[in-house]
Amino acid sequence: AAATRAMFARSASRRPGILRFELASSGGEEIAASDPGEVGLDSIDWASAALASSDRALIAPVSRDHPHVILGYPIRDDSGRTLGALGLFVDLQSLQDAFDSVPLAAGAVVTVTSVDGRILMRSINPERFVGSLAPGEPRQGVAPPHRAVGLDGVERVYAEALAAVGWRASGGMPMAIA
Repeated sequence: AAATRAMFARSASRRPGILRFELASSGGEEIAASDPGEVGLDSIDWASAALASSDRALIAPVSRDHPHVILGYPIRDDSGRTLGALGLFVDLQSLQDAFDSVPLAAGAVVTVTSVDGRILMRSINPERFVGSLAPGEPRQGVAPPHRAVGLDGVERVYAEALAAVGWRASGGMPMAIA
């Protein structure tokens, strides 16, 4: 466990967007982590979702100083038996910072939501919307291009796409310039 903690600590120091690496047993108990749990992330139950997942699990954002998500991956042997899980605690602010560097037309918006409809990133007023639930029921798949009034009251033409981790990216262009 000490060698794993040291490896996690080295990896985390080179990836500031990762708040914590954690390795869990097949029973969901922590085996090793990149930190001693001082930042309050050690009390989050993520392993059960990762262990039950066929590929990976996205655990909804948790608020601390700012939202983060946990990507949980089951660890399997060659026969497919689940041995444990790896959790990556991802700082959404680091993703938001990268997101903010993309130039957009005036009034255009890009929003990324989780499977349950929680807003993970948003190009306009992220401090107001990130961590909240998008209006309406969460849905599977993507909607075809459509007109709608956004969370900020602006009418836009929207298009959507799904990311491999189950996140939905939605881009909207104001009707005034579309």
